[in-house]
Amino acid sequence: MERFRNLVSKRVRVHQVRVFGSRARGNATEESDLDVLIVVDYLNHLIEKYISDCVWEAGFPDDVVVMPIAISLDTLRN
Repeated sequence: MERFRNLVSKRVRVHQVRVFGSRARGNATEESDLDVLIVVDYLNHLIEKYISDCVWEAGFPDDVVVMPIAISLDTLRN
């Protein structure tokens, strides 16, 4: 997760990265994805694509589908 955060941080100010869902709760199955919330300063389509690209570059384990959910800090606050 730290590698993912570092990659995203190269272009985007990251406020928070959190795993949530079944893997965070400890009740995941083999088919469960890895839900990752990433809170950034500003969000648009290009930043969302960049974050998705960083998932692959970070090299998360094979057989685990990573679902990055990106939101802006303003959205989180509201």
